[in-house]
Amino acid sequence: MLFADALGDQRWAFAPAPTGGGEVWGLWTGERLEPIYATFDAWFVAEVARIEGRVVREEDLDALRREVAPEDPYLLVRAGARAVADGRIDEAATLLGEATRLAPNDPRAWQLLGDAMAVSDPSVARQAWLGALRRTRLPVPWPGAPR
Repeated sequence: MLFADALGDQRWAFAPAPTGGGEVWGLWTGERLEPIYATFDAWFVAEVARIEGRVVREEDLDALRREVAPEDPYLLVRAGARAVADGRIDEAATLLGEATRLAPNDPRAWQLLGDAMAVSDPSVARQAWLGALRRTRLPVPWPGAPR
């Protein structure tokens, strides 16, 4: 599954997408794959830009990634999860709604959408959580795969 080492301690990996068709590209933590990109092209362009010095600060990296691949569902889920954690619920709902549209079988996107909507619209949250449950597949195809 591992295919390359990046700068520093980062190890990049890829695996078949757990939700059918395509692949997932991300960081290998030593125990699991943290999904970041849905395509090799997005990974390649963003990482070349990072290595060339367009991004110096770690906190700017996801912005660069989304600039390179604005419709990448894994990047939308990452941004949505961060927005939920930061309390930016409207932004999270928008990002995660788009992620579920682009990757309708990704249970993590549906679960996080439910989390984002829990306070403002419990009915929508319930439907999103049920959507996540319906899309859950066990066993997972690789460590860290959305269930």
